[in-house]
Amino acid sequence: MNAFFPGSIGGTFVLCCVIGIGEEWLFRGVVQPVIGNVWTSVLFTLVHVRYLSKPLLVGSVFVTSWLLGWLMETSGSLLPSILAHIVIDLLLAFYIQHGYSRERRNLE
Repeated sequence: MNAFFPGSIGGTFVLCCVIGIGEEWLFRGVVQPVIGNVWTSVLFTLVHVRYLSKPLLVGSVFVTSWLLGWLMETSGSLLPSILAHIVIDLLLAFYIQHGYSRERRNLE
């Protein structure tokens, strides 16, 4: 079951905010200063274990993580990477929810 459906828009927004803030604080704020962006991105990718059987998703998660790390490094602040993470998660969540709704309509 996916955490993104069939929730309300407000619930999805809150969930994406919590995930974005929590993951960016942990990975970019705590881990990245110690082991660097590349290794943090490897760890971030491994934590998203549900994607590990799909090479394209593994690559996408790694590149997204690396870009979020780069954003934090170049800005000197966690805020841009947190906001970007929230936007990415919201777009993906709404895409998944839309597909879920369309699939349900097709079954009726």
